[in-house]
Amino acid sequence: MLQGWITGLNLGSIQFSHGNHIKASAALMAFNIPSGNGGSLAVLPINAKGRKDVSLPSLQAHSGLVTDFDFNPFDDFQLATCSQDGLVSLITHPP
Repeated sequence: MLQGWITGLNLGSIQFSHGNHIKASAALMAFNIPSGNGGSLAVLPINAKGRKDVSLPSLQAHSGLVTDFDFNPFDDFQLATCSQDGLVSLITHPP
């Protein structure tokens, strides 16, 4: 069983998001982070732990608030997102 803590994160406010707030595949984890328009997600390796810098690797997925997201069950590096901007995106994060 993989256990560990990640600290030092600046997470998005739950009041400004909908649906999932964190999701993971066998390789990556993704979660909402604050941005001017709410369209950003942070992506970290699933085995990340310890203190992280406030500036995380992020995906600017949309121009509006990300309302839900999930990993492809057949591709650990592909993330599907949807947003208040009316778009659905499929993003493949490089391994």
